[in-house]
Amino acid sequence: ICSQVLSLLAVICEEIVEDCIKCGGLYFFEFTSCSAFLLSLLILCVYCTDVYETFREDKVQRV
Repeated sequence: ICSQVLSLLAVICEEIVEDCIKCGGLYFFEFTSCSAFLLSLLILCVYCTDVYETFREDKVQRV
């Protein structure tokens, strides 16, 4: 849960920036922090719902 909160906080902090001179690093940070947040949220949803039991543990862990 801590990693999801930190990823969401990183996305929010990135969105606060209005002006930047060299934005390449900022855009990369936005992409990685948003991707980390969405991926960890998806993994959390899989383990907290019936999907984990439906596909059995071995198939979920293999993916």
